[in-house]
Amino acid sequence: MTTRDFTTTPLGIDVGGSFIKSALVDTATGTLRSKLDTRPTPRESTPENLARSIEELIHEHGLDPNAAVGVALPARVEAGRTIAAANLGDGWSDCEATSLFADAIGRRVALSNDADAAGVAESRFGAARGAAGTVIVTTIGTGIGSCLLVDGVVARGTELGHLRLGEHLVDSYVSARAKLRDGLSDQDWATDRLQPFCEVLDRLFRPTMIVIGGGITSRAIDFLSHLKLRVPVVPSRLGNAAGVVGAAAGLLPGADQQR
Repeated sequence: MTTRDFTTTPLGIDVGGSFIKSALVDTATGTLRSKLDTRPTPRESTPENLARSIEELIHEHGLDPNAAVGVALPARVEAGRTIAAANLGDGWSDCEATSLFADAIGRRVALSNDADAAGVAESRFGAARGAAGTVIVTTIGTGIGSCLLVDGVVARGTELGHLRLGEHLVDSYVSARAKLRDGLSDQDWATDRLQPFCEVLDRLFRPTMIVIGGGITSRAIDFLSHLKLRVPVVPSRLGNAAGVVGAAAGLLPGADQQR
């Protein structure tokens, strides 16, 4: 990190079921102003434990006292509270998470769903920038997150990982964790699982583009060529940093006015 003044540079934190990623973010350009930090999510990811983890990250990043923090969670988020978080620990049902985090760290906090955060980042700075019509951003990692964009505006709260493919729940059948669990090659996973998932998304929404994000993005060159679809399927341009950038972008004026 340079000696540049980071007085107004916020910290973006993307909490996943397996890892927490964080970095200082230039919200004007979507670029990271510090190294992307990746560490395991606490084994017991209660709201209180996660608040302590956020406080540690603030100290380690040397965050300016006036800077705010954006947090993206793998949870349904409504008006600053979490409704449920299947891939985290107990205590997230109807939790006033924004207030809890803000009180714990003494800073302004903006809370968002992790897939919505990634969608915002891809729309403003990444693969979906300038894209018209309906765009679906999926985050494929421990589970499946989704963000629906209509002419660049986020329709918050989609849970497309809860769709079913035959007898299987998408979240536990198409995820990167499922790929590893079932010992699938890139080709087999792409043709047998990602392909039918994308076909369902195409049939339901007729999107102009599907963006594949999450931890599996680094292997995009190995699996995207096996897909045969009407709709273009492209990798996230921001990669593993998309949720971090989107979490910080949630602090911008008007960010809470998305649909």
